[in-house]
Amino acid sequence: MAEHGLQLPNFLLGAHNMAERAEIKEPAGGLKINCTAADNVNIAFYQNAVPIVRELAIENGTGRDLSELSVHLTAEPPFLTPAVSQIQYVADRAIHHIRSPDLKLDPAFLAGVTASRRAQLRIRVESAGETLIESAVELNLLPPSHWGGVNAAPELLAAFVRPTDPTIDVILREASGKLAAAGRHDAIDGYHKQTKARAWEIADAVWAALVSHSIAYVLPPKSFERSGQQIRGPSEILSRKVGTCLDLTLLYASCLEQAGLNPVLVLTEGHAFVGVWLVDEDFSSLVIDDPQMLRKRVQLDEMVLVETTILTGSNPGRFKQAVDAGAKLIAEEATSEFELAIDVKRARSAKIRPLDLSRSGEPTITPSGAPSVPNELGEIPKFEENLDKPREDVSERSLDRLEVWKRNLLDLTLRNRLLNFKDSKSTIGIECPDAAILEDKLSGGDRFKLLGRASVLDGSDGRDTALLAQRLQDDARKDFISDAMVRGELHTAVPETELEGRLTDLYRATRLAFEEGGANILYLCLGFLKWTPHDGAGPYRVPLILVPVQLERKSVRSGFRLALHEDEARFNPTLLQMLKQDFDLSIPELEGELPEDATGVDVAGIWKTIRRHIKSIKGWEVTEQVVLATLSFTKYLMWKDLVDRTEILKRNSVVRHLIDTPTHTCDGSGAAFVAEHTIDQVIDPAELFTPLSADSSQVARRAAWRRFRALRPAGHGQEPDYREYDHELPRSSKDGSFRVAKDCCARSRKTANAGDRSR
Repeated sequence: MAEHGLQLPNFLLGAHNMAERAEIKEPAGGLKINCTAADNVNIAFYQNAVPIVRELAIENGTGRDLSELSVHLTAEPPFLTPAVSQIQYVADRAIHHIRSPDLKLDPAFLAGVTASRRAQLRIRVESAGETLIESAVELNLLPPSHWGGVNAAPELLAAFVRPTDPTIDVILREASGKLAAAGRHDAIDGYHKQTKARAWEIADAVWAALVSHSIAYVLPPKSFERSGQQIRGPSEILSRKVGTCLDLTLLYASCLEQAGLNPVLVLTEGHAFVGVWLVDEDFSSLVIDDPQMLRKRVQLDEMVLVETTILTGSNPGRFKQAVDAGAKLIAEEATSEFELAIDVKRARSAKIRPLDLSRSGEPTITPSGAPSVPNELGEIPKFEENLDKPREDVSERSLDRLEVWKRNLLDLTLRNRLLNFKDSKSTIGIECPDAAILEDKLSGGDRFKLLGRASVLDGSDGRDTALLAQRLQDDARKDFISDAMVRGELHTAVPETELEGRLTDLYRATRLAFEEGGANILYLCLGFLKWTPHDGAGPYRVPLILVPVQLERKSVRSGFRLALHEDEARFNPTLLQMLKQDFDLSIPELEGELPEDATGVDVAGIWKTIRRHIKSIKGWEVTEQVVLATLSFTKYLMWKDLVDRTEILKRNSVVRHLIDTPTHTCDGSGAAFVAEHTIDQVIDPAELFTPLSADSSQVARRAAWRRFRALRPAGHGQEPDYREYDHELPRSSKDGSFRVAKDCCARSRKTANAGDRSR
């Protein structure tokens, strides 16, 4: 179709977006017409070159070849110009496709439609002036101000964002006045300053300007997001002072676009609200069908979502309250199902232009006479600016043999809870509004009493959480949990009746593991990465920051308190290695010491680093959950020895040689036996550990044996007895260093065998 040569978005091409497939068979000959057309049509289809017919096909089942066919398309009422397509030849049992038939919509007729009405698209196939078959497809003609819903070209909703409506300029003038009254730069300059704070200021000022017009909220039609609704324009909303959630969303989006910001229209089941980019960006696609993409941008402070209904009524909320409410609407636990989002900037790039429905070039309202006051605008959050500007590459550390050993000890299979974390009776979820504050308090020496699940506003106390939040413009349950943290109390997600038993089991398991292995296995997991492997399985959960903690109690009846353990907090090392090996994704910022803030680990900064690296990976997301769990995995103690006791291990000449000079002959490997009469001068008896009594000649042989036998190539006798050099290991590392040395020697023999075979 020449007029409709625009390539459609994939979302529009889905079967659920088109109306129906008409198939009418000729009784005598078996000729069939297949047509796929749109459910609803209005002037937005004409203005944005959206075809009403996606596919038209003629199927020949007559038992003979057909030639010189003509396909005639007309409409009743005549909302399009009649069109004819010629078909030279259609073989028997063949299907001839007419792609993008040349249908020219009549803009004058469509602009004059004042109410929804039924219409027919009529299709007639002729040969030599004889009609072979006729069919008709039913559709709806909609008024210019009617949006057809997500079932009919959903991206056309962007056409109803009308920044050129004359009333929008009045709102922007008022917004400028409110900026000036607050002592801020009064220009409406979009992203000119290239800071998130400035974009927030402008969005806040526009919000305050709309609030001053005292708009009342009216309920939208049921299931409007699918079936569509009549949309009020900016002038109509502000003059009549009423609007549905979709009306208010489009009004606010129109103001934002005219102010130089990039809005996003978001639809959930039975509701609509708006997002605004704080940076000059857009999504890679026009229609977004995954709420996770929005959540990741919100978490990176690149976008905020605004619940526009909060600006209505006698007690409207502030912009910050609307932003907090908007973020909850796309949370994983949101009650309304996510439908889609439409990026207005991307829509403009796709040539979806604003509808011009204004009957007059003059605004229908005048600027509000009420003077602006300084406190109308709220405080600007502290944003980390320039996150997406080119950064200096963080050089990756060169891997020495010790680092290679450490990484080889990590289990990278899904059997490892550090890559596939699942809730169980050995895990306890913590209700924590701000994990960074919790970590800071633990680092400062605070101890927290662990309590069961809070019953306040959980649905069991007879109060409506949503209604209370709407009236107070605040999250009362979140405030309750935060106040408890200030008092030194942590509410868990476990019922009070089960909590004591679960904590006792954790306490005993942690003590037993420490007594047997010498290592703490109880961790507070701050944040999780939800990820999917290449094969599409999952999703799986991976803990991010591992803060070692301990459970304390003064007596059996006193209850448990959570305190920080003396070990250092670490980022999940297994995750870093898995990302590098399986996804070729390196995060060098987290491979060394963890970033710190004034009082401890910079939890928010670490989460933001991960989010920045994964923001373009579909299905991956950082969640801010906090879980208390025991984490022990294969060879963990050996890995911990290598991490914590590197310098102690290097005091051992065998280990030092394996790390620093593995390709050279071990110094002293060919030395003679120590003379029996000088044994006490060469080896300090205080550092000599022997399981059995031995005389000086036996000790001399053992000393020479550990210098030579451990590095001797394979094929020269039996396997070395690792107890022969166990006496060299310091007492302080006796619990794990023996295993490390044994593993190191095993790897050395394997390397030596490979070298012998290569020669």
